[in-house]
Amino acid sequence: GTLKVQGTQGHVAYPEKAENPIPNMLKLLAQLSTTPLDSGSSCFQPSHLEITSIDVGNPTNNVIPETINAKFNIRFNPSYTRLSLIEHMKNSLKTTNISHTLSFLNGSEPFLTNGHSAIDQLSQAILETTGVIPILSTSGGTSDARFIKEITPVAEFGLLNSLAHQVDERVDLNDLERLESIYKRFIKLYFSS
Repeated sequence: GTLKVQGTQGHVAYPEKAENPIPNMLKLLAQLSTTPLDSGSSCFQPSHLEITSIDVGNPTNNVIPETINAKFNIRFNPSYTRLSLIEHMKNSLKTTNISHTLSFLNGSEPFLTNGHSAIDQLSQAILETTGVIPILSTSGGTSDARFIKEITPVAEFGLLNSLAHQVDERVDLNDLERLESIYKRFIKLYFSS
């Protein structure tokens, strides 16, 4: 989502002639980021909001900016739908009585695949290939599986992501080869049943 607060630009020597939008934005962001959304469930971690950008586009230090924009991302669980989460956010910000504009990009709904044989077969392939008993989890980022979850059951498994979205993101080649072996075994198990 994006949050915008409008102010009135001016010189810092004459603050009475300007309206600095930054303090109001900080109050709004504090409202959004300090209030827990929910406590999670047996299958999902608690929903959480992360502020990803705050920008006034101000190249100088002696001018009060006219506007401020903040971007945030919310990872949410089935306690909300996309629409109910938006409504919750709007209601939360109303309590501040600070004028703002709130907009959202199209997002996805949380989902869970339960009781499908592919999950058991993937778990078996992981155990046979690595000797590790996999732990089923819904943690992580938004999945491309959201585009196919309505037409086929989804079970995801991939590389370790300890360096995901960092400068110098990379994977260990041994992990990549192990992943290939796991998927080869999974395909054999899946098509032999």
